[in-house]
Amino acid sequence: IYKGCEYNCTFCPRTVFGTPGEKQIMEFSNFQNILSELKKDFSPELTLSFAGLGEPLLHPQFLEFLDLAIRSGLFQEIILETAYYKNSGILYSY
Repeated sequence: IYKGCEYNCTFCPRTVFGTPGEKQIMEFSNFQNILSELKKDFSPELTLSFAGLGEPLLHPQFLEFLDLAIRSGLFQEIILETAYYKNSGILYSY
C-alpha cells in the first residue's frame, strides 16, 4: 500500500528494484475495489500481507486499510511486515 521507506538498508530489495526516494501510495478506493473483487471469487480463508517494497506504517491511511481488511471477513490472518518506526504508536490505539 506504500512503496517507499525512510531507511536505506543494504539488504533491502528496493536498492535493486526501486529508485532512491521514490514513493507511491495506494488509493484507499483501489483497496476497496480489490476486496470487493476478492469477495466475489474467494472464500474467507485468505492471508493478507501488508508488506513488499515499502513501509506500510508510512501510509497516512494505514489504520483505515487495516480496519477494512478486518471488517471484510475475508482473511484468516493478516501479516504486517514493518521496520516498526516513526508512527508505530498508531497500532497501540487499535
